[in-house]
Amino acid sequence: MCRLRRLDVGYLLEEHRQHLDIEFTPERHWYRLTPRGVAGVIHAPCCQMWILPKLPWDNFAWLLDPAGQWFAAAPGDIGQSPRALPEFVLEQFVHLLRKRIADGLQTGYTERFEEVAQVRGRIDVAAQMQMGPGLPERFACHFDELSIDIPCNRLVKSLGERLLYLPWLASKTRANLESLLASFADVESSTLSAAEFERIQNDPRTTSYGPLLELGQMLLRASSMGRIDRPASFLIDMERLFERSVTMGIQRMLAKSDASVQAQPRLIWHEQVAQQPELFLRPDVVIQRKSDCSVVDVKWKDFTGQPDADDLHQILAYAGALDANRAILVYPGRRYQSQVYRMQNARTQIEFVTLRMTGSREQCARSLQRLARRIIGR
Repeated sequence: MCRLRRLDVGYLLEEHRQHLDIEFTPERHWYRLTPRGVAGVIHAPCCQMWILPKLPWDNFAWLLDPAGQWFAAAPGDIGQSPRALPEFVLEQFVHLLRKRIADGLQTGYTERFEEVAQVRGRIDVAAQMQMGPGLPERFACHFDELSIDIPCNRLVKSLGERLLYLPWLASKTRANLESLLASFADVESSTLSAAEFERIQNDPRTTSYGPLLELGQMLLRASSMGRIDRPASFLIDMERLFERSVTMGIQRMLAKSDASVQAQPRLIWHEQVAQQPELFLRPDVVIQRKSDCSVVDVKWKDFTGQPDADDLHQILAYAGALDANRAILVYPGRRYQSQVYRMQNARTQIEFVTLRMTGSREQCARSLQRLARRIIGR
């Protein structure tokens, strides 16, 4: 229950309808607010709303960093205040950036154009002719030079510059970030687009940048920079976070098996017709083993034993498109549980699994291991 001004209610209805359910009450200026799968802070025109994750801090930290790649401090050091959440995640980006600089920024050959006293590389004939007739004193040349001004470093610099403008960034963290960005003085900024992230993350030469870019991308999604008439917000999508944690866990635990694991593959399940839009599906995880196929869909919602009809229809559509013999819906829970339904007139087996999201990091990891073993029948 919250007391809100009319300006805040209008802002929430316009900008955050997908993040909050807003219920009017008989009492004047009082509203019942229910978060819809997000954690973080909403900066409204006249107030701030801090939304705690529905998990202990240690378990929320495990979701953020299931492989133990990011955290500079123990998860228990986050503290109990929701105000610590954005600052803590930003500190991890600074920690990874410092580590990346200490290990050395990646270099590559880039083409440069310069007027030099001696010929270097190839002469730009058109530019050379514009310098006038006669014996030239300088030569207009294009040449390759080893430099840190390459796409992965441009993307990291652009991320850091963008994060500097977040309004809740503590002065100490801001100063550390500015100091680290000085190492990128010879690097140009680039566009922070989803396509650029995907291109660089799929480049095998930038594997060592993976955690830094992934955390930066998460921060970018969570951060609304705001406009002059709209405040900024920081909201982490818990379903996306849970989905990512489950996907990474399955990939890591099945890496040495004979299973092929695909994360969100684009499935076109119809005959293509010219000038007709494609119909495609994107299941969360698809696992192939010889003639065996399993499809996994991850949901961040309470599972009471009776699945939501929309969830059931969705996983059945995935199973039908893939001709999968196993369809698994995964939900968060307090302990590992599994319900299995074998279809009478189809080969598809439907499973509803709850993964443990409370307890120690080891207990949560074991719950995920049980899911991975179940997928490959061990």
